[in-house]
Amino acid sequence: MRLFKLICVLFILFCFFVTYLNARDKRMNKEFRDIEIKERRAKKKKKEKPLSVAYGVKKIAVLPFFDLTKKNRKETEMFADKIASQLVQTRMFDVKYPKEVISKVLTMEFTRELHNFDKEDKYKLGKALGVEALVFGEVKEMDLYEPTKISYSLKMFIVDKNRNGTQQEIWDLSSYGVPLKYVRDKDWERFSMIWAPQNVCNTSLKSVQKRIKKYAKKMDFEDHAFGWKYIIRSNERFLEFVSFEIGQDLLIAANPKYRKRSGAWYRLKDLFKK
Repeated sequence: MRLFKLICVLFILFCFFVTYLNARDKRMNKEFRDIEIKERRAKKKKKEKPLSVAYGVKKIAVLPFFDLTKKNRKETEMFADKIASQLVQTRMFDVKYPKEVISKVLTMEFTRELHNFDKEDKYKLGKALGVEALVFGEVKEMDLYEPTKISYSLKMFIVDKNRNGTQQEIWDLSSYGVPLKYVRDKDWERFSMIWAPQNVCNTSLKSVQKRIKKYAKKMDFEDHAFGWKYIIRSNERFLEFVSFEIGQDLLIAANPKYRKRSGAWYRLKDLFKK
């Protein structure tokens, strides 16, 4: 009987000992596994490129915009400057301002006006400026009195030649390149009224007012409820808002993730997630 009790006690102790060893092994394995995961993450972080490098386009020159209205020259110049400033604020691009572009153009011999540049002229100018892309713009309509309204067309070109010897147009804000049949019903109002197809931004539209209110909150204006009205009544603030929207659009367009085989980049899914 005593022998049986002794055997039972030893068996129980053995079970406890085995359980302890298993628990210790699991704990040690977990610690080693955590260390290994941390080391892998550290190596991965070292390999990851910063956001500015991850983007396909890093150096951009914003050219002076062409005023098709022939009566808003100063406002058109301000518009181009503000778009350049918005791109600088993203901290994703090295940006050349319109004034820098004009200074460089004056030192070079071009036979055409800036807005009539052909592909070879764009290539020469881009190389002279030391940039990877050029942003061209035209203002088709501008009314900075309430209700404020602006219509424009913007394009960005890759400076380097591709295999076919032609420049790649990677971004065209006058038309997204997204067929209307792919636009969901709930996105139709924003797609058709704010940006496409003529890119007419009219502050009397409710959908635009929502965007302006969101922008006012993002800019941390003192009164979010009424700050958006100040944007509408202020010419400079309104152009800042439109430039902000354009900058967000261009950020997506410059991401290689959205590059097409044709060489054109357009925002697709993210366009309707804003």
